[in-house]
Amino acid sequence: MMEIITSRKNPLLQKIRQLSSGGRGVREKAGEHLGDGIKLLEEALKWDVPLTTVVVTPEVTPPVLPAGVRLVQVPRDVMETISPMKTPQGALFLAQLPSTTPPQRLEGNRYLVLDGVQDPGNVGTIWRSADALGADGLLLVNGCADPYSPKVVRATMGACFRLPVWEGTLEDLTGLLATLKGLPTAYARDLQEDKEAVFDQVDTLEVLLPAFTGMVRTMHFDVDRLEEEAPTGFALATDIAEWLVKNGVPFRHAHELSGACVKLAEGRGQELWDLTDNDFIETFAAFLPADKAPGVREVLSSHGSVDSRNGKGGTAYGRVREQIADAKAEVEELKLFPASTSDGSAYKAPGTF
Repeated sequence: MMEIITSRKNPLLQKIRQLSSGGRGVREKAGEHLGDGIKLLEEALKWDVPLTTVVVTPEVTPPVLPAGVRLVQVPRDVMETISPMKTPQGALFLAQLPSTTPPQRLEGNRYLVLDGVQDPGNVGTIWRSADALGADGLLLVNGCADPYSPKVVRATMGACFRLPVWEGTLEDLTGLLATLKGLPTAYARDLQEDKEAVFDQVDTLEVLLPAFTGMVRTMHFDVDRLEEEAPTGFALATDIAEWLVKNGVPFRHAHELSGACVKLAEGRGQELWDLTDNDFIETFAAFLPADKAPGVREVLSSHGSVDSRNGKGGTAYGRVREQIADAKAEVEELKLFPASTSDGSAYKAPGTF
């Protein structure tokens, strides 16, 4: 049965407002996190996320919910006071907060580690990309953004319901410790024993590296999905800033203009390429002529973004081919090393000595 709440002081709405604007401590105390948007709600239902509450506005028809989920309807103006979005999409939900404590053992084969990534949008976008690439989990270390903040959850576009995430320190995620740090000055321990962990890791790598090589050689990429997902979630905001700089706009202003484009698109629930030519003309009016501003569209796609980085070592197709050729040449040179003779820090290939 659907409840109807109109008072902004209702305890449930006050809690949602805290989850919408509060930090990690609020979510941990409540044991819940917030998601917004009907599409994200449908993804949560598809992947059996343990929902606790769903809130909708009168114009939104809620999907069929599991038994025990509280369904509430609020006026549009009330939704605007509790939603994390400036332009609410008419639905939000609360779900049980998953544990992010690393497991005792990682059972999968592919994991992605993010080190100190603090921007919520970037964490969400990378999480979504890791899911698209078939990763088995995401590991966050050194103060990454809270994986269950509303911005991160929204940027994952449902990947947070499929791909597990854990938080910890580097010490939690590595089996090799710095054994030679903090030794007593009298060396009151056996250094040979201290090195045992290093030798164990070498033995392990000798087994793992051939397997890893085979995995890389045989892995398959879903190119169509990668191309579709890569530019979403404002991942191309940096491309806008770089395009502006190339067109004579100082970076200190280009960064602000790129942020203005993101703010405009986010407020409308759109992607950057959905903005109109007039939107770009008005946003860049103080720095670019009207006929030049829409040219930013050349970088607002996966191919456009890749091709725009054509400096040495860049991602443009020609540059990547150069790097592949250089890498192959270096590998061929390294193949000579086992048969070489030592000469200090250099070596001599067979037939040259």
